[in-house]
Amino acid sequence: MFDSSNRQADSIESAKCESINSSSTARPYHHSVTTLPALSADIKAEIITGEAIANWAKFALFLMDEGYIADIETELTPFKLVQQGINNFLEKEIGSISVCGLSLNVTPNISDAYETICTETSEKRIDESNTDLYMTIAPTMCPWYSIGKKLTEIETAVPGLGQTVYYWLATEGTRVFNIMTPWAAGHDLAPHTWWYGCEDQQDFEEEWEAYHDGDDEAGSVSSCDYSPNAWKAAFPEYVTDIKKPLDIEKLKEISTSHLDDTIKQIAKITISLVEHDKFKSIDVYGTEFESVHSALYLLWEDHDHLNRLMDDFFEMANQSSDMYTEDLALVLCPVDDPKAMKEMLSNLGKIFKQLKNIEQLVSLIGVRL
Repeated sequence: MFDSSNRQADSIESAKCESINSSSTARPYHHSVTTLPALSADIKAEIITGEAIANWAKFALFLMDEGYIADIETELTPFKLVQQGINNFLEKEIGSISVCGLSLNVTPNISDAYETICTETSEKRIDESNTDLYMTIAPTMCPWYSIGKKLTEIETAVPGLGQTVYYWLATEGTRVFNIMTPWAAGHDLAPHTWWYGCEDQQDFEEEWEAYHDGDDEAGSVSSCDYSPNAWKAAFPEYVTDIKKPLDIEKLKEISTSHLDDTIKQIAKITISLVEHDKFKSIDVYGTEFESVHSALYLLWEDHDHLNRLMDDFFEMANQSSDMYTEDLALVLCPVDDPKAMKEMLSNLGKIFKQLKNIEQLVSLIGVRL
């Protein structure tokens, strides 16, 4: 399956959101009660009514208490009020999301999709008798960008800045809807998809030899172009072994005194990334599924090793589709606990604000593929 002789770097288009075929069961489909496509200021949401009317009313009252539902809207049903309140929350706290495409859904009906959701203290069973509300976030499109050319130019112009920008982009990206970079992929997808679960060259070679024992056509492990060593060699060292040589004070100095306006702006956004990292990441890892998608794919260059890895990962996911979901996050909405609801909504706002920082940075250093 991983033989490089059978691998081709197909067009990036073939690996976008259409990668999981239509007959696959990869996505746990659920009844969407509140859908907010694209998370933009002109959101138009669709409502499919559910049965947990009391919890919808509690959610609506919470949003009203927080100031996201005006008195003029109180003639609406609880479902419409929740829709309106979340729309208002996103528009007021976040504004528009310009690069990524995301759909936010609130629903009481996910028992056919997720059997359990793990919290910090326990594992919560999900069954038909539950009347809880849940929020899911899924991609409506999965943009691909290359960022290597511009970051290399920045690193040449201001030594250390390209490395520092990439460090914060990669580390914060993993916490914001699993944004994919070569660094992130090298710590998760590559060992899982290419390296037989190994993380270093020595262990990989042992597993490779065992896997290809007796296969005269396999060639030599030293010529394998998808090994850990080949992965590292495919990128500059700081892309797989991330570093942040510039501290916040140096970034502030660059953001105010550098002669190049673009570099100043890149430094300012990087500072914002650093200063807005106080949030709790949300994902689907508390369930029995893994997310098959990322909100954004940041290649180093077109058709690089990350592109090839994603092609193979999507192929593997299609073969084991019952293990994956297209949702990026699943969040319990604790409508009986206003304090917990406030924390949940606040954390969601922080995540999307950080996503906006990442989008602004990518718009300056990335090339859409």
